[in-house]
Amino acid sequence: MSKRKHHCQEIAAAKAGISVRSARRIERDALRPSQKPRGYWRSRPDPFADVWDTEVVAMLTNAPQLQAITILRKLQDDHPGQYPDSTRRALERRVKHWKATSGPPKEVFFPHQQGLRNSRRPRPHWRTPSARRPARSGYSR
Repeated sequence: MSKRKHHCQEIAAAKAGISVRSARRIERDALRPSQKPRGYWRSRPDPFADVWDTEVVAMLTNAPQLQAITILRKLQDDHPGQYPDSTRRALERRVKHWKATSGPPKEVFFPHQQGLRNSRRPRPHWRTPSARRPARSGYSR
């Protein structure tokens, strides 16, 4: 806000074509939200830290098709009162990360594509005006 040097905040905002609230925000912090570094820190301790390596990874290694909700129900049975239903999403994230990094490899599948025998010459499409079907004898519309 270069106009702020000579005018008050309200006038400088009006001359710049922005609202007074935006002018206050810009003056307080000149960096845009997209330019600020993102925070990748935990806001609370990991609820599964004490059982992850001993129980959860062992279950996933034996049966990698297990879903997080099944593992959570098993942990709730083994440790009553320690793992509420609100920890389900955290466990889903941990299981997804484990499957991507340490889980079994995914099956590679190449679907069959028809019509690629001669890719230089496309097959005619009957609905285009340039490639209409020949008229049959005795057939009228």
